Amino acid sequence: RTLLVTGKADAMDPLTEYLLFSAARRDHLEKIIKPALAQGSWVLCDRFYDSSYVYQGLSPKSDRALDLSFMDHVYKEIAGPDFEPDLTFVFDIDPKIGLARVQKRSTSSDRKKATQEDRFESKGLDFHNRIRQGFLKLQANNPHRCCLIDATQNSEQTFHYIRSILEEL
Repeated sequence: RTLLVTGKADAMDPLTEYLLFSAARRDHLEKIIKPALAQGSWVLCDRFYDSSYVYQGLSPKSDRALDLSFMDHVYKEIAGPDFEPDLTFVFDIDPKIGLARVQKRSTSSDRKKATQEDRFESKGLDFHNRIRQGFLKLQANNPHRCCLIDATQNSEQTFHYIRSILEEL
């Protein structure tokens, strides 16, 4: 994780990034997710394949984007041909506001960790606008499982909205 979230913004090319994230996701899938699902538990992840699909496939500048069919092939090898999240929350916020929140958080008591884990945040507003558009495209292409959340609301409003969605399951 440290290798992926720290250091210079463009320290890795998208393929290296994707393969490292894929290896980490495979390990998490085999050790945590699949055993929990086999026991009938719910699993909640803050990041999964969709993040890689957006960050390394849909959103990079065109000369750095990975081929989406290649990414799908790797994912199917890692997770299995039919493994897909039942529900994905896409938290939507203007990147200016989101980056301001990250900056505010980096001045908190956990400043050292927040400052160290800023490789993606340091990529700038243009990058984050592309990421936002990538997630909006992902949600539009997968309405059966992707729910768009207005992340400009306060945490209590967001919690209650998500809870109402989960209660319908």
